[in-house]
Amino acid sequence: MNDDLISIYLDQNILSDIRPRKRKSLKNSSLDFLHHTLRNKHIFLMYSHVHFAEINQISKQEYIEEHISLLSELGAIYVKPVTNQLDTRNAHIIWKEYLENEKENLESYNGNPEEAIDKIARKLSGLPINNTFSELNDLNRDIAISLIESVEREFRDLDQETLKSLGTEKIDQYKALFRELREKANESNPLDIPEDKPLGPDIFRGWLKKQGISFDEIEPREVIPTIVNALVSENKSSPLLQLPDGGIQSLITQCYHLMNWAGYHSDDFTSQKKGKDRFRASSNDSSHACEAIACNFIISSDDKFIKKIQACYAFLELPPLIHTPEEFEQQAPI
Repeated sequence: MNDDLISIYLDQNILSDIRPRKRKSLKNSSLDFLHHTLRNKHIFLMYSHVHFAEINQISKQEYIEEHISLLSELGAIYVKPVTNQLDTRNAHIIWKEYLENEKENLESYNGNPEEAIDKIARKLSGLPINNTFSELNDLNRDIAISLIESVEREFRDLDQETLKSLGTEKIDQYKALFRELREKANESNPLDIPEDKPLGPDIFRGWLKKQGISFDEIEPREVIPTIVNALVSENKSSPLLQLPDGGIQSLITQCYHLMNWAGYHSDDFTSQKKGKDRFRASSNDSSHACEAIACNFIISSDDKFIKKIQACYAFLELPPLIHTPEEFEQQAPI
């Protein structure tokens, strides 16, 4: 993207709040300013599959259409998952493709690929899940094998010209990879945690408190090192308690959830409010933090979200500036 252009990423609540109907009811001058700014030809609104996932959870079709129409009106640019490539097509077109892809995935695989992982994460967080860890491992294995077999079928169905262009050696490499992935899926073992063991963040937070760790006077960039150093000093032999060597988005996810578990401006992700999935909302916030890293500004009114990504970005030395709508109105570079 041109260096003269400014990119802005909104969290889901702000995106919802700048819809025309919502702005009219809120009568908030900072939201009006933000909406006006996003129409500037030097400003680009960026959005991701996380926005689509949250829009897809809305029950009223009218409200769904309001979100997609807003993205279309503002000429928003879609950040493709995995590749991070930018898609400038109309939001209605991309939304239609997203829904078709979601439907195809559910029909192609033996269950939702994210279901087992989501249930394991909820169970570890202390939320009530009826399945045992062994049953969840079986579910995860079956879904993984179904996914591998689906990709295998697509590979076998490639036309002869495409297969010929790959060459025998490349085809054999793919076949070997499929076999290896199936073997690894079949060898997966459940987490070795007794079913009656208390789980959730309270135990972790209690342990940190006993270590004398308080976040009251710690600079944002020192929050994550403080938590990680405490864990490493206690469990020197456990590589699982070290930050991973994966990509930057993997690091952001680890850092975000680590702060949540440690109680640093944590979400109420273990809350069980009727009609509200706080665990999913917290996971979506973590995903937004990952998707927004290439933008100049992130706008949110969620103080807990802001505090966590400020600490995360400061630690990882990432450039985006995080503002509330009021702060952005005062400091907007236009």
